[in-house]
Amino acid sequence: MARRAGRAGHPGRARTRHRAARGRGAAQGGGLGRAGRGYRPAAGGRARAAGSRRSTLQGNREGTEVIPVQSEALPRVTAVITTYNRRNVVPDAVASALAQTVRDIEVLVVDDGSADGTADDLAERFGHDARLRVVTRPNGGAPAARNTGLDHARGPFVALLDSDDLWDPGYLESQLAVFAAKPWADLVIDDGICEEPDGSVRRLSAYANWVLPDSIDALCRGTWILPSLTVVRTAAARDIRFDVALRRCDDTDFIWRFVDAGYRVAGNPEPLGRYRALPPGQTQAAPQLSLDEDRLLLATYDIWKRYRDRYPQVLDRGFDFHLEYARRLMRGGRQEEAHWHIERMLRERPAHPATVRLAAEAGLRQPAGPPAP
Repeated sequence: MARRAGRAGHPGRARTRHRAARGRGAAQGGGLGRAGRGYRPAAGGRARAAGSRRSTLQGNREGTEVIPVQSEALPRVTAVITTYNRRNVVPDAVASALAQTVRDIEVLVVDDGSADGTADDLAERFGHDARLRVVTRPNGGAPAARNTGLDHARGPFVALLDSDDLWDPGYLESQLAVFAAKPWADLVIDDGICEEPDGSVRRLSAYANWVLPDSIDALCRGTWILPSLTVVRTAAARDIRFDVALRRCDDTDFIWRFVDAGYRVAGNPEPLGRYRALPPGQTQAAPQLSLDEDRLLLATYDIWKRYRDRYPQVLDRGFDFHLEYARRLMRGGRQEEAHWHIERMLRERPAHPATVRLAAEAGLRQPAGPPAP
């Protein structure tokens, strides 16, 4: 697939900005599923149309440095940990970042308006380590906090880490080795380990094969980006930024715009990042669809729809979305809502075996209305 000249919302953008961003990264020595865990959703609403989102992507070095820069030496990489009222877990994330075998690192914690004394607690625990910086800002949600981290980062690479996830000591060394071996890469995704609430672990093997030209295909297959498993060139991340208008799926939106803009992604098969799944009671435990997951799926679909005119694969993924969502709704007893999605499937692919089978289960036979746009 040819690399695109523009990004969503800026279809006319020339590739020169991409090259300039790569150049800035080189000059500095450089040659993101869960949506906003631990955050109170900031005021805003649904995602804005692509053409009206420019103001939500601008940078402005917002925030007050509680623990400021303590060394003039520029770090090789900046670890950005965003947190909101997670005083009980964020020290573990900070400790795992400070324990990296890459020593020329700065660990930048962005406290997004916590009311639980997070910043003071971190200063007391880790204030002796000159590599730690803490920036506080008014609560604005995960995308705004991540952008603040990008704006304050001093390293040519940014490594994102959610406040309840962990890195093994060799994580950053392994990620940077991929950049050295593949200098064309702008972002590297670690394969990672998922720690389940019951203590079991599983490999997140979907991340190992992210190489163009199939990055869009990987996105359409539902290969999610977990911020805690990504390291990105700082200049490239600042070029794309996180959209503060989004209340969820800002990481999914980020990677779609990142790839659509022509930036390139590589995978790291070493499982050295640890994504910790939320315990029961905070995630969906039944076959019923929780309201939060309901909104998450719909927000993801809204992102896909922006690209369906340019990438035919998105149409296939949209059909799969309606199929999967209808099944979940039916299992949850939400028949009327499921029927709407099945009717969409009947309009788009009436002869598809999955359509016929699911329509029969729901008692639907004929398309309702004209073909879907």
